[in-house]
Amino acid sequence: MKRMFLVITLIGSFQAVPADEGGRIVNGAEAARGEFPWLVSISENGRHVCGGFIYNDRFIVTAASCVHQKAITSLRVKVSGLVLGTPEPDEQNIDVLSVHVHPSYDPVFKLHDLAFVKLNRPIVFGDAAKAIRYEEPDESIHTATIAGWGLISETDGQTQRLQKTTIFNLAANCNVYGSNEYSVNHMICAGDGTTSPCNYDQGSPLVQATPYGNIVIGIMSKNKGCVSPYPPTIYTRLATYYPWIMQTAGQQPANL
Repeated sequence: MKRMFLVITLIGSFQAVPADEGGRIVNGAEAARGEFPWLVSISENGRHVCGGFIYNDRFIVTAASCVHQKAITSLRVKVSGLVLGTPEPDEQNIDVLSVHVHPSYDPVFKLHDLAFVKLNRPIVFGDAAKAIRYEEPDESIHTATIAGWGLISETDGQTQRLQKTTIFNLAANCNVYGSNEYSVNHMICAGDGTTSPCNYDQGSPLVQATPYGNIVIGIMSKNKGCVSPYPPTIYTRLATYYPWIMQTAGQQPANL
């Protein structure tokens, strides 16, 4: 089973996440403006809580755990952002019209951790805002990239500038997770212990750079913390959900 696509927007001030609420990309590096035009920030009551990616001009893909049972009026999406809390030339800030959580989502074990956020107006595409295709992992490529906002470790201060890191070993040993926590058909287990996403990176896309373009193969769902040696992270395997994705959000842009 193969293929898929992405979208998002917002305006206003973002509050910092308190240090005791956890971290995000650890052992990473700062991203450059425009490096991840498909990445969005999802905020709740003005505070960044999760990442997501642009599926098409009206839908954002994120983790169900990011939006499950949250008030729609409290959610907004920031598109084309690099630094939270700072007005940026190309940013779009968009309210949320509806949330579509996968019907089989299990909030206890985070199975089927997938959701769509529908925006109340279309994203304006350009160099700083683009959808990205989703696809099955390319098994010939053993690395992927993830980016997100927040603390750079569980103990250091928070950064509001977008961070990125390379994830190695896309077929990691997931013995640290129980059989009720990990399903190889629905999840990707990745990481070699040298770097990791963390809390508030949930929903951020795991992206492979392939000869035929960038593809999203998963979205960050859960891990066992962000302390070295970093345990592998579990990502929702997007290609598995092709029928539900099509039914919920339709086609991606044709030029992806």
